[in-house]
Amino acid sequence: MESPEPARERGHREQQVLLGLRVVADRLDTAAAERLAAIAAAHYAGVSVRTIAAAVRLSPARVHQLLHTPEAQTLGAWARSSADPERPLAATASLLRECVDWLDRLEQGGLVAVNLREGTDPETEYVPVDRRQVRQVLHRIARDLEDVVAGRTVGADRPPGARRERLADLQPPPSPLNSLEERRQRRRRLGMDL
Repeated sequence: MESPEPARERGHREQQVLLGLRVVADRLDTAAAERLAAIAAAHYAGVSVRTIAAAVRLSPARVHQLLHTPEAQTLGAWARSSADPERPLAATASLLRECVDWLDRLEQGGLVAVNLREGTDPETEYVPVDRRQVRQVLHRIARDLEDVVAGRTVGADRPPGARRERLADLQPPPSPLNSLEERRQRRRRLGMDL
């Protein structure tokens, strides 16, 4: 009969190996999704199936099969509707990667602060975030994608997708006004400003 220590160590090693396998499987799924997105984008851009096949080291028949999957059809519809230069597909993919990075850091026990402003903006506005808020951002992106695929115009009444708008769920609620600020605000609304 084996003592409890070696069995516990073996169990711990097995858990570590299984965790490593799950991480590798997730990375493989991510890589496959990225490859499919790149294939769909290239096809939408007018690159021939043979050229795409040579670039991704697949047969033209396999690329053709991939382009006819529901996922590729969705990506193609998204790429066509994302032709607006103010809201390119790359910006959404970048934001999704940022969200995954934030979740990874939060799972490791780290703190995450996110800049709500565009990377080109000289001003910064960092806010702390938690898992719940990151999930809300991911849900917002998913809703936008579903709207695009369904043919609904996303935000027809507002300019498309600035970073601040996409990260609206991360913005802290406005601080409550003190009595003096409330009075000033009421006076401004009533046109009684002096």
